Amino acid sequence: MNGGYLVQEQPCPRCANRRTVHIGDGSFCFNCRLQWSILHGVFTLAEQARLAIYRAAVGAGFYSD
Repeated sequence: MNGGYLVQEQPCPRCANRRTVHIGDGSFCFNCRLQWSILHGVFTLAEQARLAIYRAAVGAGFYSD
């Protein structure tokens, strides 16, 4: 058993890594660690880039509740 994920030939929208994994209702790239849902196409490329930067800042502790 592979832990509930399925390797897929869907390129990562951030780094273009050819193989990503499908987990639940989204996907994950082990190369750049981007996680996106099936609703990923709702945002423009500029909005996706801004969201990725914001998520990285939150992960680094620059923003908190």
